[in-house]
Amino acid sequence: MNVSDGFRAWKDKHETPAYDTIPSALPERTAGGPVISDIMVPMRDGIELATDVYLPAGDGPFPAILTRMPYGKTEPYCFMPAIARHWVRQGYAAVVQDVRGKWGSGGYFEPNLADNEVPDGYDTIAWIAGEAWSDGRVGMWGESYFGFTSYAGAVSGHPALRCIAPGDISLDRYRATMRYGCLQLNTVGTWSISMTDQTYQDLSRLDYWHLPLADMANAAGAPSRYFDELIANPLPSWFWGQHSLLAGYESIRIPVLHWGGWYDNYLGPTIADWRTMEERNRAAGNQHLFIGPWDHEGTADRCHRVGLLPVNSNTAEAKWDTFVTFFNR
Repeated sequence: MNVSDGFRAWKDKHETPAYDTIPSALPERTAGGPVISDIMVPMRDGIELATDVYLPAGDGPFPAILTRMPYGKTEPYCFMPAIARHWVRQGYAAVVQDVRGKWGSGGYFEPNLADNEVPDGYDTIAWIAGEAWSDGRVGMWGESYFGFTSYAGAVSGHPALRCIAPGDISLDRYRATMRYGCLQLNTVGTWSISMTDQTYQDLSRLDYWHLPLADMANAAGAPSRYFDELIANPLPSWFWGQHSLLAGYESIRIPVLHWGGWYDNYLGPTIADWRTMEERNRAAGNQHLFIGPWDHEGTADRCHRVGLLPVNSNTAEAKWDTFVTFFNR
């Protein structure tokens, strides 16, 4: 068996399965009800954002959990339909939205731009609070970029937002993107190139050894304005002020569950955000930290490994049930 055949055999044996049902030890509070797909929710500037609503069975009204993401609200990558059904079984309406400029939504996607994500979060929360199926109480949940949009919703200050649970992310995009002035190419750098499209850009020709680095995306036939901006801003600057939420975090008054994984690339920034908000935020005592044996995107939940390291399968139940317990409280 050659190396390629050996890797293929290992991959076939260890392929991460897709989620059909989120692991949970909690009893179901409600059955699933109707799903309303592709609602176009208007923002204040007229741009419409594609939104799905998953409702529990019964008349309601219901509290809602909102997730705003750039990865496709029904795409297999983030298994949001399974996550939405998890919230529904616990008595929550689940709202999943494509952010501005991605997938079914209108407008132009500019990653981490506070001037987009903060007002879009506010307007979406306002829309939810005004719907007949809503009881006017909204929480937000998300990992990575949709953790950032959860923070953005909190910064927006809408009174219907009662709590957020953002994971594996940071309000400080400079610290999370650069390490001592060096771009984290294999994570944020690659991401910045792939996201420059309504869906995803093709990265199959990307050469990580290409020099000069600034021309890497163009040489692969995958031009990216955001990648160019990252290369042009290796030091703290006005750019990072526009693409972070540090200017508004002290306005957050609601409870926050900061969560992440010991093997996640955002572990340090996640802990730093929790520590800063616990020490300086006026909602002191409402800041909670939850770290477990996971990596980015939670692959350990499904395959019970982080790389080759075995992880107890019960940690997945503990993770998802902790989210529900937080929202219930």
